[in-house]
Amino acid sequence: MTVESSSVDRPGGECGVVDIEGLKYHICRAKRVRQRVAIVPAEQHLIAAAVNQSMGSSDGITWTWEFDNAAWVEPMIEDH
Repeated sequence: MTVESSSVDRPGGECGVVDIEGLKYHICRAKRVRQRVAIVPAEQHLIAAAVNQSMGSSDGITWTWEFDNAAWVEPMIEDH
């Protein structure tokens, strides 16, 4: 595998090109993975909240979904 270019500063989802055994791929990234996030009260530490929840108490903890970064490659297909 050879990294031909890379940049995380460019706008948009493409952040580079790799060559794997003669085939070129665009490296892409975007916020497209959903993950569950716990929100704890401001006065409570996250670790303490996790311990309390494991013991059956969930005082003030709320849950929501957020998008997080994902990375993948897409083949570069040339039209002849």
